[in-house]
Amino acid sequence: MSTEPTATPSASVPRRWGRSVGSILIWILVLPWVSTSVRAQSPEPDRNPVYQELLVARQTFYDAVEEKDKIGLAEDRFEGIIEARPSLAVRANAYLGSLKGLRAKHSVMPWSQIVWVRRCLSQLDAALKQAPDDLEVVFLHAVICHNLPFFFGRRDDSVADFRGLIELLPEHHTDYDLRILNDIFNNIIERSRLSEEEIARARQLRVDLGYPKLKPERHGD
Repeated sequence: MSTEPTATPSASVPRRWGRSVGSILIWILVLPWVSTSVRAQSPEPDRNPVYQELLVARQTFYDAVEEKDKIGLAEDRFEGIIEARPSLAVRANAYLGSLKGLRAKHSVMPWSQIVWVRRCLSQLDAALKQAPDDLEVVFLHAVICHNLPFFFGRRDDSVADFRGLIELLPEHHTDYDLRILNDIFNNIIERSRLSEEEIARARQLRVDLGYPKLKPERHGD
């Protein structure tokens, strides 16, 4: 399990950001892209289900976005996946990296937040290098880079990741469940910095592959 870092300001982050970076990271890493409660429009929500352990761990990750106390549990679950499911180890490592981003969000001290973000990016970069064709790994990398303040220099990485997802989806979509595919399409279409032509292509791809946008779950359904 990760421990709280102690750090001093680094020369690679301008000192003028010292007071503002904390407040920026507090809201920028809220990660509004995850769908915590959705139901499919078809009677078979997980057309190609992944291992149950991953689904449970991913839900705990979603919970940890707002609940700091869930971060440790999420880390334990993804570490368990690494031991039990070697084929999912890189994907689990990508989530462990993203959880470091959540530790940045929930940290109080600005420089602690920066250290956690750097750890997050280091682990995500490594996962992406190991599995450049894994939709979920590319997606996590894309969203973290998209939401970081500009001075981390990750905007171009985010654009490249979202563009890569459009190329990967036709061949690899059958290996993933509807919920993560829903999140991927939503973020490409609604939040990425891709061109209008690329977003239009993503919209058409969603139709062609048969993944309609999932509806929010309603109480009493």
